[in-house]
Amino acid sequence: VYEGNTYVNGERLNWDNCTKEAPTYYMPPVDVPKGFVFVMGDNRNNSYDSHVWGPLPKENILGRASFRYWPPNKVGGITAPPIVDKASS
Repeated sequence: VYEGNTYVNGERLNWDNCTKEAPTYYMPPVDVPKGFVFVMGDNRNNSYDSHVWGPLPKENILGRASFRYWPPNKVGGITAPPIVDKASS
């Protein structure tokens, strides 16, 4: 996270319609180890997520999103592809 933008592998993510506001904090680059994920809440500045406590072990994931209610023009069910660990491929 740098100057209000979120980057993954050096590429800026366009999450303008997915967050309440741009992050107001700076975060140095983080290497996410194999078997872990980096999670961020949609209310970036008030979310207790990986920007606070670091990468999350995949075995701690208990479920999967199945419904989206925000933004309103995209309300509905989510068909998610299977989780693929690209690091092990």
